[in-house]
Amino acid sequence: MPNIFDDMSRKANELALEADKKIRITKKQGEIGKIRERIRHQIAFLGNTTYLVHQRGQALPADVEAVCKTIDDLQRTIATMEAEIEAIKQEKASPKVVPTTSGLAKCVSCGQPVPAHATFCPHCGASQVQPQEAPAACPHCGKPVTSGARFCEYCGQAVSSNPVFPTPQKFAPGSEEK
Repeated sequence: MPNIFDDMSRKANELALEADKKIRITKKQGEIGKIRERIRHQIAFLGNTTYLVHQRGQALPADVEAVCKTIDDLQRTIATMEAEIEAIKQEKASPKVVPTTSGLAKCVSCGQPVPAHATFCPHCGASQVQPQEAPAACPHCGKPVTSGARFCEYCGQAVSSNPVFPTPQKFAPGSEEK
């Protein structure tokens, strides 16, 4: 029968994961905003260049094509980041505690005994809960790819036969994310 401490520990783990997810999502959204601003600048440059060429009655130069390619690359980067945000939203907490027969577990960092329900090690402060791995993203469209899939269900392109799953970053208590 679960006791109140187990429930509190579970809720604390869930809240810590949700807070971490919010921080990472906000950071990704900020990066996306910066990239969108770069796109707006590129489009403005493209418009000005095209208009000047039009005024001169000339064919469009290669730098206009280069600007278009830069915009395409930035759009793909945004799609990848948006897929990463979706993957973060799908993460679930999973205990990474090594149980022992005495009702204690070993810390995943320092190996000292900790209560099986502990969220953090009382000896070194390391988190005893780690988010599950996020799904891989399609290298073509950036959407999440189902584990083991050979083709993307969104764009139909072949994906790596051995997709690489990103490992969420783990920060020690007291450290600050940069």
